[in-house]
Amino acid sequence: METPSKNLLREKLARGETCFGAVMRLYSHEIVEMAGLAGCDFIVVDIEHEPFTVREAADLIRTTLLYGMTPIARIGRGSAQLIDPLLSAGVQGFNIARVRSAADLDEIADMLFYHPQGSRTVYALGRSGNFGHETDEGEWMKRVNAEIMLGAIIEEAAAIDNLDAILAHPALDFIDVGAKDLRQSMGMPPMTDILPIVADVVKKAKAAGKYTGHSLQGHVPDEAMYRRLSDGKGVMLIATPSGIIISALAAQVAASRKISTSQEHAA
Repeated sequence: METPSKNLLREKLARGETCFGAVMRLYSHEIVEMAGLAGCDFIVVDIEHEPFTVREAADLIRTTLLYGMTPIARIGRGSAQLIDPLLSAGVQGFNIARVRSAADLDEIADMLFYHPQGSRTVYALGRSGNFGHETDEGEWMKRVNAEIMLGAIIEEAAAIDNLDAILAHPALDFIDVGAKDLRQSMGMPPMTDILPIVADVVKKAKAAGKYTGHSLQGHVPDEAMYRRLSDGKGVMLIATPSGIIISALAAQVAASRKISTSQEHAA
């Protein structure tokens, strides 16, 4: 068994592939398993918004790895206390919310990586290090540094002001844009004013050689939407299983009621 597990998402993105993932907002191993069976490449555990405990997040990370997907944790900028236990559990990437500057990324990167990229506490006794069993600590530290991915969510006006420095950060692998929070940070202008800014951020990120993430919410993209979002190499499309389930169920209920109503009228 490899320790740490190879980050398959990093390899696929480096080949220019468009990767598909699911964001977990429910504590459900079954949904993670279904995502794996469906062919997803990665799972995002949303610890920023949802009431996951560290143990629950670690359990979902383990299931993700068992199904050959890459586990990513979405956390708030001020959630440093979560980083070490999630790394020990085997998480292979972090998506950091509300990044405002390159200095924010400096602070996070220092906690994620071992020397010479950072000063993460040396601990190879968790599941990501095979609980220390026959683990060559020095070699393990090098491999961990090579596998961890770092993402930033651009969702504050200050991040737009500092965008060039953020995108130039050597530890940054991918970005995604929170349009609604970005709008709020700018005083709630019309969303039509925000969308061109979002498009410009994505364009600059791609030009800087960073991967880009795009949330599909609960929708399955049509061909035109898919082609727009997947334009360029190394793209992460992120779906919300709970939204897809609700949309599918609502369509089924509506269809059933329509048929039932028509039959009643016919009678």
